[in-house]
Amino acid sequence: MTDKVLYRLGIFFFIAGIVVSILQNFEVINFSQLLYPCMFHQITGLFCPGCGGTRAFTSLLQGHFISCFIYHPFVFYCFVMYVLFMTSHTLEKVYVFRKKVATENRAASRIALRFLLRTRRTFLTDKKKAPRKIFITRGLSFRITYVYFGIVIILLQWMVKNLFLLMS
Repeated sequence: MTDKVLYRLGIFFFIAGIVVSILQNFEVINFSQLLYPCMFHQITGLFCPGCGGTRAFTSLLQGHFISCFIYHPFVFYCFVMYVLFMTSHTLEKVYVFRKKVATENRAASRIALRFLLRTRRTFLTDKKKAPRKIFITRGLSFRITYVYFGIVIILLQWMVKNLFLLMS
């Protein structure tokens, strides 16, 4: 998928997240009642790799970021990556839009400036200015390493939780 498609999906998930957060906070939806018990945990007695994800998501919707990280670090990792991706792409779009508007508004002044530069060429040749550096904001691009890092987080939390379960 391209970054443009991911950005549009991110906007959709932002709106959906706001709706779900409102429904969760007014207790219209209770995620723990909607889900079935974990079959992996019932059969093996161990935690599954996704164990704690629902509690982490619920904590995230309520704004409890520390408990979200404790319940399932992958949910918090996804949230941080989502915020970074959406913020960087929004800043990129704002910068490109501002640059486009500034270019359109200055079209007439550029014509006048060219005329002045042609008539005053001898005046400007004495002073040489360094080229102006332009800071271009570029959005965070999707990389498969982010997915691999997420898989490592899931496996680590799964092993640590089950290690503590077996030790107790």
